Amino acid sequence: MRQVWILTLAQGLAACGTIILVSFAGIIGTHIAPSPALATLPLSLSVLGVASMSLPAALLMQRIGRKPAFVVSALIASLAALGCARAIDTSNFALLCATAFFIGGNMAFVQQYRFAAMELVPANEAGRAASTVMIGTLGAAMLGPTVGEFAKDLGGWTEYTGSFVVLSGLCVLAALVLSRIPLARPSGRAEP
Repeated sequence: MRQVWILTLAQGLAACGTIILVSFAGIIGTHIAPSPALATLPLSLSVLGVASMSLPAALLMQRIGRKPAFVVSALIASLAALGCARAIDTSNFALLCATAFFIGGNMAFVQQYRFAAMELVPANEAGRAASTVMIGTLGAAMLGPTVGEFAKDLGGWTEYTGSFVVLSGLCVLAALVLSRIPLARPSGRAEP
């Protein structure tokens, strides 16, 4: 179960992306969107990112394995978080929308962590492993808004830019944690 707890930590770090986006994107959108009606478009695009990347994420993991796919996705999310920070600091709404899509896309990979956990344990412990990994999301729900609020004014940048710079660091930490777990290609045992 040690590897499952490490995967739970990675889940908590990586899930902060969506949590921070959900917490602050609407507020940011009201300041930089060309119209108030578009304020929540970045958040909507992150949901579209999750939906559109779910099947490609599963196919990529079957092709190259879980670990490389998870690590690359976390690193792309880190770059997307930096893109969000840049978008906020320069009031570039289009960039915010594009990068929010990629942060959402990362969640399609993060949602697969539970299946990876199920493959790390004997079949009779698969349910426990999956639910343990989901604890990471609960941690992210508490950590994300707190860290985002704390970091919103860091660096002397525009408000909330620091939140996404810190998010970038959390995604890099998730990639480092994921690189330490022995994961393989999906076996098909755990997935429906």
